[in-house]
Amino acid sequence: MMSQVKTYIETNQQRLLDELFDLLRIPSVSANPDFHDDVFEAAQYLAERLSEAGLDEVEICPTDGYPIVYGQKNHRPFFANGFGLRTLRCAAGRPLRTLA
Repeated sequence: MMSQVKTYIETNQQRLLDELFDLLRIPSVSANPDFHDDVFEAAQYLAERLSEAGLDEVEICPTDGYPIVYGQKNHRPFFANGFGLRTLRCAAGRPLRTLA
């Protein structure tokens, strides 16, 4: 499995870096009110990338402040030993919880 991940990253390295730099170019510093609209632009950009990556559910969740980007991939391969990744949930690009 790790060799497949490594191959994917090596094959797609430039595209992955381009997407990362595109996101980093959005001045989405939420502590600075001058960038208020940019925070929402960054949330939209991240939601689009998560959808393109194949997540089953992607949502921009409004809050009293800035939005939270939520994504979930439902993946249920079960192996003979009963183990397997079931669900991966992310918010703002960070894993929240993985159920095994």
